[in-house]
Amino acid sequence: MNIRKNFVVGSLLLLLFTVLVAYCSEKVMSESEVEAIIKKELKVGDSKERIESFLEQVGWSYAYDADLYRYQARNLEEDKLPDLMGRNLVYLYTDKEHKFLNFEVLKIYP
Repeated sequence: MNIRKNFVVGSLLLLLFTVLVAYCSEKVMSESEVEAIIKKELKVGDSKERIESFLEQVGWSYAYDADLYRYQARNLEEDKLPDLMGRNLVYLYTDKEHKFLNFEVLKIYP
């Protein structure tokens, strides 16, 4: 009887975990999805205003590092999900006049 109870509890936990992972995977974009959005919206030479407008439009938190000439951005909504889903960290590189040059997307796991 105890073995059957353990089996049922284990099965329910596995089902719950599967549903959680499926739900969360729909909420966290893949690196390639983030890259596609950036490629579609930003072009080399875009102004500081255009870059910041884009970041605000997609709802990402961002900061500019004047020493490295880059924006660091991320979607704070991803913080609400389990760590195993990872987070997308975005770097938008600019020249000295803050014009867009290139970008990098990294998947990090806190």
